[in-house]
Amino acid sequence: MKHPPPELGPAPEGLSPQQVLRRHILGSIVQSERSYVDSLKRILQDYRNPLLEMEPKVLSARKCQVVFFRLKEILQCHSMFQIALASRVSEWDSNEKIGDLFVASFSKSMVLDVYSDYVNNFTTAMALIKKACLTKPAFLDFLKKRQMASADRVTLYGLMVKPIQRFPQFILLLQDMLKNTPRGHADRLALQLALTELETLAEKLNEQKRLADQVAEMQQLSKSISDRSSLNKLLSSGQRQLLLCETLTETVYGDRGQLLKSKERKVFLLSDLLVCANVNFRYGPATCRAWRLWRGQHLLVLILILILILILILILILILILILFFILILLVLIFIVLIVILILVLILLLILILLLLLLVCLFLLLLFLILLVLVLLVLTLLLFLLLLLLLLLILILILFLIPILIPILFLLLLLVLILILILILILILILILLLLLLIFLVLIFLFLIPILIFGENPTKSGVFGRISIKFGVFG
Repeated sequence: MKHPPPELGPAPEGLSPQQVLRRHILGSIVQSERSYVDSLKRILQDYRNPLLEMEPKVLSARKCQVVFFRLKEILQCHSMFQIALASRVSEWDSNEKIGDLFVASFSKSMVLDVYSDYVNNFTTAMALIKKACLTKPAFLDFLKKRQMASADRVTLYGLMVKPIQRFPQFILLLQDMLKNTPRGHADRLALQLALTELETLAEKLNEQKRLADQVAEMQQLSKSISDRSSLNKLLSSGQRQLLLCETLTETVYGDRGQLLKSKERKVFLLSDLLVCANVNFRYGPATCRAWRLWRGQHLLVLILILILILILILILILILILILFFILILLVLIFIVLIVILILVLILLLILILLLLLLVCLFLLLLFLILLVLVLLVLTLLLFLLLLLLLLLILILILFLIPILIPILFLLLLLVLILILILILILILILILLLLLLIFLVLIFLFLIPILIFGENPTKSGVFGRISIKFGVFG
């Protein structure tokens, strides 16, 4: 028989603010319980049942039993609680009581048993799912498809962690309900009892989880020590509890402070005993089988990956060699260009030096000619002065010896005039020679410089440009 889910009807008029808040909290309880039951059903209907019915099986029936351990019993407990909650919700406006329902539903020992088994098995179930995802691609595909098919896209882990979170959620909701329940209310005492019951249940679950973890640690301790017989005697007493477990490093130093050896140790602090053990990494048969299966399935993939890595390394080495070769060629070309530039610079410097020497020689020649001209001018001036002195003497002689020396004076005057003409001719010739020499030097200077600098023929392209003569025929 299918029972309808609890539904909270519209609020009647005339409610106090506290009654409105209590109705709101009750609505949250109803909504969260409905969502929780739906999640439990989804785990069983969408994951557990298809995995059991799937052929070929991606997860064995034994592993399915481990993964979904006690979920069916938890769903039964909450289905019964949901039925009782529906009846309380329907009569809420006439009888505002819900605390006794929590006490009656969750004070049973069966609730503690099924939740304790589920919580203690949760770590094992998650480890099994994780290992199956790594070793069985079909199982991982199945989980992904189920997640994508759901409306909220919640993973299997997100669904399976909800039973662990359920009682803390109940405690928070009941705390809010108790806070908004006035003193003297018929539901207040029942809410206090329900809150105490749920807190006690949560503490018991935590304690049993801690004890289960201690048992697992003790089992791990027994696997980590080489001397099994003596360890079993040490751990045979059921009164011992594991208080602390740490991994330490034992170091041994020599007389001079040098490190001789270092070894990892596992230290377990029990309630009445301190155990220091060697750390051994051992794998069970299931792990070895999983490793062999994974190795067989992925060996070809690993080989292909290694080949691709080697090909990439070879390609990188070839690229580096090509880059180095191009860099070497570039360096050689740069070196050749630098040598050519250096040779050209040296040639240019040599040409400039030769040009400088030529200009110095021309300057010295001009200086020599100028000095020569100056000497000639000085000599001419001296000769002119001598002639003046002679003229004076002659004049004096003429004044005193005019009667006697008129013929002689006439002859002398004629000689003087002839000498003056000769000197004037000599000076004119000297000036003409100097002018020709200057013109010659200037022409040499103007014609030599383009040849030295540009290497051009001054007869073809000189300072004054080119002169071209064209002949045409006119009809």
